[in-house]
Amino acid sequence: MYSVGEDINYFWGNVGIGTDNPLNKLTVQDNFDDVQLRLSGSTNKNLYLGFDGANEFGRIQAFVEGSGARDL
Repeated sequence: MYSVGEDINYFWGNVGIGTDNPLNKLTVQDNFDDVQLRLSGSTNKNLYLGFDGANEFGRIQAFVEGSGARDL
C-alpha cells in the first residue's frame, strides 16, 4: 500500500500473515500442525492449500460447499 502524500511504501520487502518476521515474499504461519490457506470464490467454491504436520504431507484440494472436497 502506498499512501499519496507519504513517502512510505508499506509493502517493501516480505509480507507475513500470522507472523511479524516473514522470511519470504509471502509467509503464512500458524501455531498448529495443520496449516491451510483457503482461496474462496463468490459461489462457495474454494481451493485449499495445506500441510498436515502430524502426518507430514501436503495437500491441494478443490472444495464446493455441499459437495465436499476433491484432491487435485
